[in-house]
Amino acid sequence: MLAVSVDAADSDGLEMKADEKKLPLTVNDPSVVYISLSDCKHGWLYEIMSRNLTMGVFRKDRNGFVGIREKLGDVYLFVENHWDTGAPFGTVKPLKLVEQCPIKKLDEFFQGEDRKIRENEQLFNWLKEKGGMPPAWVNRRKHLDDIRMLVKAMEHERKK
Repeated sequence: MLAVSVDAADSDGLEMKADEKKLPLTVNDPSVVYISLSDCKHGWLYEIMSRNLTMGVFRKDRNGFVGIREKLGDVYLFVENHWDTGAPFGTVKPLKLVEQCPIKKLDEFFQGEDRKIRENEQLFNWLKEKGGMPPAWVNRRKHLDDIRMLVKAMEHERKK
């Protein structure tokens, strides 16, 4: 498991280095600064730290984020709940507000006029375009490095 430490060598003081002696950065890490449930905006895209998603659109009605998940080779829309909803279902810590989602229907699936259940392709394609594919489908190390930099930047701002 990769871990992080901060080295003040660069101009921002945010250069990251792998260091196995430091605490690993995971969603369960209590030092991760995140956006509270009460501050999340319905219909907005967030960069998130979670078990299965990299980005998600917040759904107030579910207290969670709908994003693209990969499991056993299948890729589909999935909702994970905000961390503040508590165990065992709260698995998402939103890190950064990205932009408002132009798609109004945020359900993973919907029933068509022919009464067949279909995946929400419009939301899936928009999330895919925004970079919301699961880590198994992207360079996982880059994603983890991006999260580490974002968390450290948030901690740096908080200390100011």
